[in-house]
Amino acid sequence: MRHELDAAQGSWHLGAVDATGQVVATSSFFLVPCPLRPEAQPAVQLELMAVDPMVQGKGAGTAVLTEAIRRLKATAAVLLWASARDEALPFYERFGFTAAAGSGFTPVETGRPHHIIELDLRGLALGTKALQLHTEPLLLRRWREGDRDLFARLNTDPEVMEHFLGPLSREESDAFIDRIEGAFDKLGYGLWAIEVPGEIGFIGYVGLASPNFRAHFTPAVEVGWRLRRSSWGRGFATEAARVAVADGFGRVGLDEIVSFTVPANVRSTRVMERLGMTHDSRDDFDHPQVLAGHRLRRHVLYRLKRSDWQAIQ
Repeated sequence: MRHELDAAQGSWHLGAVDATGQVVATSSFFLVPCPLRPEAQPAVQLELMAVDPMVQGKGAGTAVLTEAIRRLKATAAVLLWASARDEALPFYERFGFTAAAGSGFTPVETGRPHHIIELDLRGLALGTKALQLHTEPLLLRRWREGDRDLFARLNTDPEVMEHFLGPLSREESDAFIDRIEGAFDKLGYGLWAIEVPGEIGFIGYVGLASPNFRAHFTPAVEVGWRLRRSSWGRGFATEAARVAVADGFGRVGLDEIVSFTVPANVRSTRVMERLGMTHDSRDDFDHPQVLAGHRLRRHVLYRLKRSDWQAIQ
């Protein structure tokens, strides 16, 4: 995430970049009173929100606005407001924006209906720290310090890590958790720690992540999982992934979610199929972070579009 602050002009500009450093989403903010609530001061106007058409529906806009709200929450600003097209209202409503009665208007220059929308920053929970997802019998939550020992143990299990490049050291395992938590704070989504309430406090992770390499299908958001071996065969990966996918298409606003693994990882491809994902062999690829000739180089790619997911609900 890149940002520029021009204090003299009372403006702030925030942009999201992809793995190659290319800017894929931008937003601009100005210290301007809200016309519907002039008493709410200081107020910040979201003047511009633009996403590269090549990455629309892949979480870039969500990432920018999530980071902007996080930063504004730490300032003296009490209100964030914007003029939004009617068709964009569902996107902003996911963040808690509301359109007051009588806030609708149609600009002469566009002829398209708009609303003044506003977000009360004083009563807004910061980030996704308190966010949890539930499904019988699982709890998907943010990570805790107590998860680190169990996750490190999971990452050294040769069966769990069979289709990865190798086990993780304790330092690598802890750094992985730090990156996951950082993604939640910056993007508003990530890999959830999975708990079985009343049985065990941590069994692994399931959730969404953005691949950090270039391929024909990136930028993208993938759904992935890694569970301790003793929790296999109970449907936990599928059940938790269904909830994570629903959150991705709902709250996060994605248009497509992908998943990928090596062809030999039949357990995972079966989960992908249960989620309604489809595979086209023309999408298969050589993972750029795996050396040529390695048994884990070739990967299969599965896709699920929001429209297809909605059709099977």
